[in-house]
Amino acid sequence: MSPDHPQRRSNHTRPSQTTFWVRRIVALLVLAILISLVVLIVRFAWSWMQAADDSQQRAKVQQNKEQLVTQPVACKMTNIAYKLEPEKAENQVGTGVNFKVALRNTKGNQPCTMNGAIDKVGVKVVTGEDTVWESWKCQEKVDPQPLLLGTGMEYNTTITWDGKNVSKCKAGDIAQAGTYQAIPVLNGKEITEGKEVFTLK
Repeated sequence: MSPDHPQRRSNHTRPSQTTFWVRRIVALLVLAILISLVVLIVRFAWSWMQAADDSQQRAKVQQNKEQLVTQPVACKMTNIAYKLEPEKAENQVGTGVNFKVALRNTKGNQPCTMNGAIDKVGVKVVTGEDTVWESWKCQEKVDPQPLLLGTGMEYNTTITWDGKNVSKCKAGDIAQAGTYQAIPVLNGKEITEGKEVFTLK
């Protein structure tokens, strides 16, 4: 047997039990750290994907809300308040009467459209049981006048009566002094609760 054989045997001695457990613990710690890193990466990726999805959902909801708010629909006449007011409570015979008209969209959360032409938005003037004038009748060809009314938005215009009696679309004599009523008319329907009183002197 050669002299150096015992030396080689000593170089291949097995590690001690303590060294074995230390190495095992270190390996487990490294594995635990790697698993934790993987879990953190997965959680971060999931959170990022969830945040992106939530952001897309919020953007979609906001877009739908904006479309709901901004896309106009046809006005429901029950949602339109028609205010009629003579410019003067007392007027001179033969001088004519101006009526201030206001249309307001009172309900809903969407703007709406309607035709505000003179054959749709009118005034009826009566005295006693007699009809003196109906502004929307006997009109020549009238072009539509599209109106866009947002919620609470008001459209204002003026309708003028020349102060003459009109029968069968023919102007007659000048209306006489007395008390008259002006009745709002929308699409041919009278709004009697909005009538106003004025006089001719």
